[in-house]
Amino acid sequence: MSSATVIPVSKRLLRRLLLAHHGLLAWSGGPGPQGQGLPWRESLRGPAGVLEALERLGAIQLDPVRVVAENAHLVLWNRVGDFHPAHLDQLYRQKRLFEYWAKERCLLPLDDFPLFRFRMDRPLPDDPPLAEAVDHVRRRLEDGPLPARAMDTGSRVVSAWGGTRKATSKALELLWARGEVVVAFRQGTERHFALAQEWLPDHLHRSNGGPDALLEKYLQAQGVVDPRDPWFGFGGVPRAERRQRVADLVEAGRLIPLDVAEVQRPYYLHPRLLPLLEGLAGAQVAPRTFLLPPLDNLLWDRTRLQELFDLVYRWEIYVPKAKRRYGPYAMPVLEGERFVAILDVGRKDGRLVTRTFWLGSPSPETEARIQDIKDRLADFLFAPPRGSADAPSPKRGSA
Repeated sequence: MSSATVIPVSKRLLRRLLLAHHGLLAWSGGPGPQGQGLPWRESLRGPAGVLEALERLGAIQLDPVRVVAENAHLVLWNRVGDFHPAHLDQLYRQKRLFEYWAKERCLLPLDDFPLFRFRMDRPLPDDPPLAEAVDHVRRRLEDGPLPARAMDTGSRVVSAWGGTRKATSKALELLWARGEVVVAFRQGTERHFALAQEWLPDHLHRSNGGPDALLEKYLQAQGVVDPRDPWFGFGGVPRAERRQRVADLVEAGRLIPLDVAEVQRPYYLHPRLLPLLEGLAGAQVAPRTFLLPPLDNLLWDRTRLQELFDLVYRWEIYVPKAKRRYGPYAMPVLEGERFVAILDVGRKDGRLVTRTFWLGSPSPETEARIQDIKDRLADFLFAPPRGSADAPSPKRGSA
């Protein structure tokens, strides 16, 4: 097959490929060695499973909103069978993770740190009060990791939005963006910062990836690529260059153009997924059920969701209440290879509270599966801390 050969695919087959690539599909009976498979959560366990899921996804978006739970926790809950937030805490302290801009602020495998180094080469602003705060942060972190509050001097500087903010907080953000400071670990939602030179393993200081290496990471993580993705290359490729880069990748055989039936938008396939695409043809898909958070990797591209899954979806937390269609934390429910409902999920008085919006007429089996996924979520959210005994049962509820 030449590098420019176009592969025709149906929407259904491409949907299956995306779900399998994101660890959310169970199937059997397809041709070839990849003609069957299970969701990741049936094989990934513990901290090692968490790291494996992160490496396969490439990046997991971090977000401070905790209407239900942290986005990263919910992404991993769907993909690691026994996931507990303590697994992430352990990986932070083992120096297996780092945080940086990929698709917004993301959690990434630490071995990928050199891939982003070229984006860290940025000067500090010429601002004497800020420079003083930068020097202060550097000195304080020489003794080891600290939270931002432990470095506050009380001085303030002008923020990007015209107001003011703590000088040390702005200094930390600038040093983090430069790769001079890293998030060493978290205690709850509080970040503890460290000097990268002191905290990171030596071999990471001796290597440098560059734009091409970061682009390849993005291509492998995404699997199915659209050059109009605003985060193309995890932000490492300027918009004006994307189409030409894709054309070059096709010519080099590193991307395969797809002709998707009933879809005008161009999609491209990473060659390593071609056997999986072929293995899903004619396969039988099992109705495994997943409840996805608004920032799950599968949901990043809302246009793709509508084109391939016929799901019109947006995160409504910042939408005025009167204009919301579902609710502030609406989570799509995936059953097999289709979305069957939207659940508005929240907590109230220590209970899980949900409202279900059906996307069609549910069967009794579908209703039972959704109740099961609600119960699983309640078990996850209200499980006692590790090591505690005689804890009360999880609280469940609906509205």
